[in-house]
Amino acid sequence: MRSVARPSTLLACALLLNACSGAESGSRLPWLPSSDAAARLQGLWYGNATVAGEGTPGDVLLVNNSDGSFVAYFRLCAQGAVDWVTVETGTWSLSGNVQTSVTLSVDGQEAPRTDYFVERYRLRWLDADTVEKTLERDGTLFKSRRVRAGFQLPPEPCKNL
Repeated sequence: MRSVARPSTLLACALLLNACSGAESGSRLPWLPSSDAAARLQGLWYGNATVAGEGTPGDVLLVNNSDGSFVAYFRLCAQGAVDWVTVETGTWSLSGNVQTSVTLSVDGQEAPRTDYFVERYRLRWLDADTVEKTLERDGTLFKSRRVRAGFQLPPEPCKNL
C-alpha cells in the first residue's frame, strides 16, 4: 500500500461525497436541464473509480460542494487488496450534460496543470439518489449513489470489483 489515510481524513472526506445506480438502461432518461442537474450533483456520493488510462479498479467517496469545489477520496485495488489511497481536491462545473472536474491537488500537493487532471463526463442518468456518467476520454462508465453524513466506507472495497 502506497499510503494510508488517517481516520480524521476519512471523516473529512465522508462529509463531502456521492455514488451507484441499479436502474436498467432502457429506463434511462436524458440528462436534466443544467440548473436542475447542477443542484442534484451537489452533495456526498459513493461509487466506482478507476485510474485514467490504466483501468485500475477501486472506489471513491466524493463531495461536490455548492461553491463548485470538490474533494474525492479514492481507494484503488491491486490483486484483490487496497494498494493505493489518495485524496484529490479541485473544482467541478456543469455545461449542458457535461460535467467537468479539474483536479488542483493530489494528497495536498499541487497537481500539474495538464489535460490529465481535467476530466469531462457525459451524464447518462441523474436523479435524487443516483448518477451515471461516462468519461469522454475513454468511455469508462461511473455509477454512484448519494450517501448521507455518517456513511461508512465498505471495509473491503476490492472484494466486489
